[in-house]
This record gives sequence, structure tokens and C-alpha cells, in this order.
Amino acid sequence: MSGIEKPKLTWGEDGVLRSELFEDVYFSVEGGAEETRYVFLEGNGLPERFTEKKKFVIAETGFGTGLNFLVTWKMWQEAKQHGEVDEDAVLEYVSFEKYPLSLDEIKQALGLFDEFKNDLEWFDIYYPEVLMRGVHKIQWIDGVVLTLVLGDINEMISEMRFKADAWYLDGFSPSQNKGMWTEHVFDWIGKLTAPKGTVATFTAAGFVRRGLIGAGFEMKKVKGFGKKREMLVGAYCGAGVIEDGKPWFDIRAPKIKPKRGLVIGGGIAGCAAAWSLAERGVTVDLLERNTIASGGSSNLAGLFQPHLSVEWSEQALWVNTANQYVMQWLDQYAIPNDVPMYDQCGVFHPAINERDEKRFRKIIEADHWLHGDAVRWVEEGKGGWKRPEKCTYGGLMVDAGGWVKPNELCEMLLNHKGIAVFEKHEVQRLIRTDDEKWAINNDWDTTYDVVVIANAIDAKRFDVLNCLPLRVVRGQLSMIEGNSGLTYAVSGDCYILPKIDGKSVVGATFGPDDFDMDVREQDHEKIMTDLKMVLPKAWERLKDKPWKGKVGFRCVGEDRLPMVGCVPDITFYERAYQDLKDGKVGKQYEKGRYLPGLYVNLAHGSRGLVSGLLGGELIAAIAHDEILPVEKCVADAVNPARFVIRKIKRGLV
Repeated sequence: MSGIEKPKLTWGEDGVLRSELFEDVYFSVEGGAEETRYVFLEGNGLPERFTEKKKFVIAETGFGTGLNFLVTWKMWQEAKQHGEVDEDAVLEYVSFEKYPLSLDEIKQALGLFDEFKNDLEWFDIYYPEVLMRGVHKIQWIDGVVLTLVLGDINEMISEMRFKADAWYLDGFSPSQNKGMWTEHVFDWIGKLTAPKGTVATFTAAGFVRRGLIGAGFEMKKVKGFGKKREMLVGAYCGAGVIEDGKPWFDIRAPKIKPKRGLVIGGGIAGCAAAWSLAERGVTVDLLERNTIASGGSSNLAGLFQPHLSVEWSEQALWVNTANQYVMQWLDQYAIPNDVPMYDQCGVFHPAINERDEKRFRKIIEADHWLHGDAVRWVEEGKGGWKRPEKCTYGGLMVDAGGWVKPNELCEMLLNHKGIAVFEKHEVQRLIRTDDEKWAINNDWDTTYDVVVIANAIDAKRFDVLNCLPLRVVRGQLSMIEGNSGLTYAVSGDCYILPKIDGKSVVGATFGPDDFDMDVREQDHEKIMTDLKMVLPKAWERLKDKPWKGKVGFRCVGEDRLPMVGCVPDITFYERAYQDLKDGKVGKQYEKGRYLPGLYVNLAHGSRGLVSGLLGGELIAAIAHDEILPVEKCVADAVNPARFVIRKIKRGLV
């Protein structure tokens, strides 16, 4: 998997932004916005076609400065204001970009247009603070959803699943940017286009026209913008079939749009699922057998930070996308007050030995995060960190991290008019009704279109989840009355948070299949020993202070990824995919079948604070047949059906 790259930019005397890499301008100051309107909007029959569907999907190759998006959004906004599209209509705008600009660069470029000067503040609110490979799904205003797909389009386009009603083929000149205008990309543009979808591009290059014809478009040349003689427009007449190599992970579009939802579990995972469903207009009941945030989400505060790795993997993509989503959510919705519920204070990873230093420096060299000091090397002696004896190493400072109070986060998520909370309510069983809804206990009359099980290890009580290998890991942390002197969090063999509400939180132990609920003195001693090794100065300040222990139980699976998504139909899987155990991967298998309307948000382990929020958003996107907030390979990696497939391949079922 490749990442993103920094654009090499120069600014002309007239303010025009130019790419040194592709030797081309991003747009012309004179007529740049008009060219967008002529080539991409008029070329696709917009804005008139906005009225065709409740949800209109536009896809773009090359986000660049965001000019095409900005012009399109303003035209969509105008159509809504004039009543030309319904108030609840949605515009999904998907844009691919390998060389993303920073927020400051985008604002400087777009600031050249007087007509947009009052709109640039929205980029301050919504544009990602830290850029990395992957999917960045942003809930804009006016019913607009901007999905930035950052990475090489040749890799990323096959990781997306949507049906575009209109395509903007932008990017730099095909002669200068041959890596983007490829047969593979043309082929996937066809696969990702809706029936009667359209395409428009500024170029009239013959190989582009032939490539799009080969992908299923009827193409024609029309008058180009300004002095340009010709450009291309087209209409899709192909089948748009995607043959996936892993059909057992294919998720069919829901038959109905859910109206009533049930969430089982009142921790981060459950509250996040309830919020994401309610945001889409679902009326949600959340049932918790104890009280909200009484399980693993009851700690005073928890850590959020990205996954630090040299190579991209599905696990790294999931955690890093989740961390981005958490930061974005907190930035938009957390209410400032005198006692903060979170602080993006940064997380320091000390290098205890030479091996640590080499690994951390490789992470920095990999340059996965662009624009801003998301990850940087810090020398010894900063902020109370003191190296152990005979150790000459510094550490890694991660600005894209900090702490949050999970109980207050749960309260904020549930503070939604579409959510009703029922504490001390235990769901004893799930029943599929004759009208294809879900019912629960005999004394509960309401039935539901969608159910999300998010009650950690208690999910094992439901027979439909017998296929999921859930287990418990006990963890104990120490809340110490005192100040460590740190202004940021530290993560190593143990973690410690800066003083919160007069306490320093230090943790945590890791005890698989340990169900002991009592606080253990020896666990506190181990935590303090680890702290002394990593942060002797902080240990010195806290070693004799009063402390209280807190025991929690993490829910985990067989691998290091959570279980998020649809619940597989076990009977179907065991019948349809039996040949997998004989290695027959070339056979055309049926698409996977799942129990309609039933989802899980489970097994987030020690990263539940980060992972649970993205899990809720992924489930809501699946339930509403939206563009997913993660790549297809990542959605497959967290799909609960993976455990059934593994058993079948091993001949265990």
C-alpha cells in the first residue's frame, strides 16, 4: 500500500498556484470558476439534474484546491434555497487526490476569488487537520457529504463502492500526469457509475476518449472553454458490474431505509452507533442493563492516538481513520467549558533503547502524515521526560492525540433528540418477526428495522452471535492524587495522562481471560515499576501519593481488529462456501448473506475510545447504503464474517 505525497508548489506573481511536478497550473485566476461551471457542471447537465434523485453522487479525479467542490457546493446551496431540490436532499461528493494541499494552501489559492471569500471559513471547520492515506468522510453543510479519498487513484478507486451520477475528470494534463489517466482508472470509473450517469473532462485526448468508451461510455467532443477548441462529455450505457474476489464480504443494499433503531449497550460503541443512526433521522432506543458508561467506558479519561507503523496495513488504516474521525468529531461537537472533557495535548512515545529509536525514525521517514507536525522526533529532557541511565535516546511526539473523558463523551453522543435512553433494561433475546423486523423481550412492544449489538462481552448471550470468538481481557489502572508534571500524555510500556481533575491516570495491566473484579495491590506495583522505567521524574512525584485502582474488562477477538458490521447468516455461509476448504477460490461464489438489519460494534479492546466511534459511523453508513467512511479492504478486515470464512477454510465447519 502506498501513501500520499506532498505537492511541489510555486506561486506566480499574479497569485496563480502551479505544480512543479506536473508543470501545470491548478486553475486560471481569470475564468477559473467559470471554467469549472462550463466544463464540469454544464458538461454533466448540472444543476438541472440535481432534481433527479434524493441523493445525487458526484465523483472527481483530483481535488486540488477544492475549487470544483466549492463551485458545486455553492450551486447546490442555491438550488436548495430556491426550492429546486428538496430540503432533505443529499449531495455526496467523492474526490480522489494523491497530492493533497494543506488548509493554508487551499485558502490562499481560493482567496483569489472575491465571490468565495465568505465561504473559506467552512474549510477551517471541516478540512482535515492532518492528512494521511485513506478515506476522510466529512459532513459538510446543506446536506453535502464530502468524501476525500487520499492516495494513488490506481489503488484507491477499487477500494470504493458507490454509483456516481456525474464524474468530473480533472487533474493535470494527461500528457503530464500519465499515472492518473490509466486504463485501470477508466475501467473503474465505468464500474462506479450509475445507470444514465455522465462524465465531463477538459481534455479531448484520443486515448482518454477511447478509454472511456471501453469503460462503457458513449463519448463526444464539444466546444471547450474559452480558447480551448474541444473537450469531452459522455453518458454511461454499460452494466457497471463489480466482480469482487471475496464475495462473502459483499454487502447488499438494504431493502428499506430504517426508521426505528435499537442499540444494545451504553458504552462508547453503543452511544456512537445511536448517534450516527439518529443523525440520519432514525428514531433510536438505547437499552443498557446497568447505567450509561458503566463498563469499559467508565474510566476517568482515556487515550486517543494514531497507530504508529512503518507500513500501511488494514489495522493501521482502521485505527488512523478512527483517530481522525474522533478528532474531527470532538472539534465540531464538544462544547467548550471551564472543565474540558478532552485535550488534544499530544502523546509522547519514549525510545527506551536503540531498537525503539530506529523504529520511530523509520516511522518519521515513512512520512504517512502530511502538513503539520503530526509525528516528530523530540530530544531527551522535554516536558518532564528523563531518559533512563545509559540511554541516549529521545522519543516520538504525536500531536494527533490526547485524552478524553469517556463518560462525558457518552453523554454528548446521547444528547440527541432522536435518542431515547433506557437504563436498567436488559435485552434477553432477539426475535425476527414475520414482517422482517426485530423484536426483543416479551414485555417490549416496539419492533425495529435495525438493531446494533454493542454490549461488549455480554453479546455472547445472543445465539445469532455464536460465530464470533469474543473473549475478555482484564485491565487495571491507577488514579493517583497528584501532578506528574507532564503537559501531554506518554505511551510506552505503560501510559500516563497529564493531571485531570486533580488526578494522574496511569495504566494499564493486560490479563486475558481474567475475570477478577477486585483491585490488586500487585497490579498497582507493576504499573508504578513500569512508570519508573519510562518516566523516573514523574514516578518520583507520584510514588507516595494516595491512589485508587480501577478494574475494567476489554472485549477482544482473535485478531487485533474489532468486529463491526453486518451479522452473517451462518447457515448460508456453511452451505455456500464449503468449497473454500478445498482451495477452490476461482469458483464463482454467491454474494454473502447477512441477517437483515442486524449489526455489531464489538471487540474494540484497548482502543474502544477511538475505534467505537468509527464503528458506529460505519454501521450507519451500511444501513443507509452510503459511501463507507473506510476503504473496502478495511471494511472487509473488520467484517464479522471473517471468522466464519476462516473456519470454513480450515475445515472446522
